[in-house]
Amino acid sequence: MTSTHKKSRSRQSIETLDLVAVQKGLERQADAVLAFTGSDAPDFITDAVNDAIDEAARRTGYPAPTYEPEEKDTRRILANLFSQTRFLNLRTHDTHAELARLITAVLRHPLLPSGVYDDLSRSVVELSTHKAWEDRQYVEALLRSHASESEVAN
Repeated sequence: MTSTHKKSRSRQSIETLDLVAVQKGLERQADAVLAFTGSDAPDFITDAVNDAIDEAARRTGYPAPTYEPEEKDTRRILANLFSQTRFLNLRTHDTHAELARLITAVLRHPLLPSGVYDDLSRSVVELSTHKAWEDRQYVEALLRSHASESEVAN
């Protein structure tokens, strides 16, 4: 047996051990979820966990588990689902709101150079089209913002 072949077998053994460790970790996670959903936790919390798992199953195309602790298949289904969703983010983000928050934070930052402030604020103003002024919610938000600025100034 050549040294290259030995290294290859050694690497395969390590990769196999890594996969076994990952699978055991996923099974422990499945056991924890099953124990939790069968616990005395408030229904609204266990329902939220079940809803998140169902959504993950829907997004991945995997079958949704039944959440019955005594069913071996449920544990396997959960472990497989977790392996497919390790990097899945189920939180919904309002990207417009997040961007608005970040732009506002930059504009209010005390160390922002005046030239950058001028350019950024001008760009924000240019986003306001005549259609925005026709939107009742937009106008209301501007009026509320102006009123809160007036209160702070007084």
